[in-house]
Amino acid sequence: VRGNSVRALGVKGAFTFTGGGGGISTMTELHEATQQEAERVMVLNASDLGADAVTAVRFQVVAPSAGLYSVMGYGTTEKVHPVDKKDA
Repeated sequence: VRGNSVRALGVKGAFTFTGGGGGISTMTELHEATQQEAERVMVLNASDLGADAVTAVRFQVVAPSAGLYSVMGYGTTEKVHPVDKKDA
């Protein structure tokens, strides 16, 4: 199952540098929001297929141009069945 999300910085989106670490907080927020959206879509797709879980999850990140992020999350859907205690 997979989930895709593409986001871009707006015209007003400026780079904000964090103190000390050298990170770019606006880009970090963009990446995190994009990954969370891809994960949400992936989970919804898995649920639509009747799955109870998604395992072996991976994320592929592409930044084709400055300020544009594309994230695809993918994994294996699983249907969980209760185990009878006598079989455990």
